[in-house]
Amino acid sequence: GCATMEEIGRAAGAGAVAAIPKVDSPFLRSAGVNLYPNAISITNTTPYWGKVMVYGEKVGEIAPGDTIYDNRHWEPLWPEIPVAVMFYTSAEQTTYLGVSVAIFQYNRSSWGGGDTYSWIIDPGDIIPFASQRLPLPEEAPRTEARTTRVRFPREPFNGTTAVQVINNTRWTAHIRANGREIAVATPGEFLYLRNHLRWYGSWYGSDEILLQFIFVDEEKKLVGAEDYRVYVQQNYIRAEQIVLTEDMVR
Repeated sequence: GCATMEEIGRAAGAGAVAAIPKVDSPFLRSAGVNLYPNAISITNTTPYWGKVMVYGEKVGEIAPGDTIYDNRHWEPLWPEIPVAVMFYTSAEQTTYLGVSVAIFQYNRSSWGGGDTYSWIIDPGDIIPFASQRLPLPEEAPRTEARTTRVRFPREPFNGTTAVQVINNTRWTAHIRANGREIAVATPGEFLYLRNHLRWYGSWYGSDEILLQFIFVDEEKKLVGAEDYRVYVQQNYIRAEQIVLTEDMVR
């Protein structure tokens, strides 16, 4: 059968780079391999436990003091990469506290050196669930200060819009795209909307999608609504992170 994008990436990014001299090469870059990788390093300096989500997939967990990182030598596209870290009071992840979000961009391998990022998350970076105060532990947590390499998933095509939504309210959110309901997010729920939005975009120029969020409480009484415009770009992978908070509802 045909090799998958991930298999090709591993072969080009790991095997090929390991076998070449440690010098930069225009030939390797033209083949899509960069000696100097794109890299994202994420460190948790909060007293809470995090679950790391990228393109709708869980890529790892990050305890207090831990670091996870992704190195990518082979990158044929221009991806924006949405990273959401959902925080909990313990490793069992039973009590959701809030979320921290960021968007990074990897450089196409044939265009210069890789892009590198360091994201150190502290408690002030967390958007609390339902605007509640974060609980403060009596003492700093013990840590193994581990470093773990993970592989971020890929989107296979430019022209994709990757939308990660986190419902940080006490209410259920009904999500509509250009008027049609496409998903429902319960309190504290994470959703990835790329599959829902793919029929709204085209490969030509920039398209606009209007998302609406209708909030209802436990008794299905209307609380309010909010809207958000999403754009689909032709020549790169666009990422959006939407954290629904109670103060944005009108």
